[in-house]
Amino acid sequence: MKIKTIMKKAVATVLIVTSTITFATEVGVKAAEESNLYFFDTLGTPDFEYSSYDITGDGKKDTLKFSILDNASDGDSSMKVAVYVNGAKAFTKTEQCVTEMEMTVVPYKSQRFLFVQLWEETDAHVDDFVLCWKDGKLEQVLDIQDEMGAVGVIRSAEVNSLYGGKLSIRFTAQNDAIGLFDGWNEYKIGNQSLTKVSNKSGIYADNLRCSNANGSYYYDLEFKAAKNVKVYKKVDKKNVAFTLKKGKKIWISDVYVKNSKVMFYGRYGTKEGWFVPKINMFQDVILGE
Repeated sequence: MKIKTIMKKAVATVLIVTSTITFATEVGVKAAEESNLYFFDTLGTPDFEYSSYDITGDGKKDTLKFSILDNASDGDSSMKVAVYVNGAKAFTKTEQCVTEMEMTVVPYKSQRFLFVQLWEETDAHVDDFVLCWKDGKLEQVLDIQDEMGAVGVIRSAEVNSLYGGKLSIRFTAQNDAIGLFDGWNEYKIGNQSLTKVSNKSGIYADNLRCSNANGSYYYDLEFKAAKNVKVYKKVDKKNVAFTLKKGKKIWISDVYVKNSKVMFYGRYGTKEGWFVPKINMFQDVILGE
């Protein structure tokens, strides 16, 4: 084999290896940019000026501050929360009995979403919502309590992950039928917007809670029917898939929420489908105070 041919092959090999390394690096950087929970910064100090974040998207770091303003008078327990950017009030919202506030900064390309959590004195969640800079101010682009309120009581919410242009938010809710459960929603990130990927929310089945005889709870994958339960093929309830008989257990994995309509998805053996949640339909359900 000629020396020139050998050299050409050697150079080609080096180019292939180099381009592969470059491609792998680019992929790694792109994956790193789409961060996860452990890279999100959570800010928990009211009335403190944070200065490490570009909130407005102009490439420059801004000052960010949030405050709880006491509006209470004559027995009125309403409170106003405010968020300031560069010293100017950029967002306000009035809620009841807010005593604590926390914000998580969620970076995505040139945008910064602010996930806001509000609590009252008993550590109960008052509200969970997301803000984004738009037209010279912060606008609310998502309210977890409003969106999932039909399920029951939303006990808490947090940023779960960010991957593939989608933001995942985990929540803990209480429903009259299955009690306390943990689930998650995915939202597609747009230009200063979040759009729910599906009306179906996933449930962490291994975090479903059942009650012991002594009143404490344990985690289980299934719920035992306290009465016969109709299970439908689809959420439109046009066709019954099967009837879960009293005493039989169903494994629950998803919840459908659209406006005031709520349905849970479950499997019994090889049978599966959607049912309408009703109080006292299952045994040993944990209901918090």
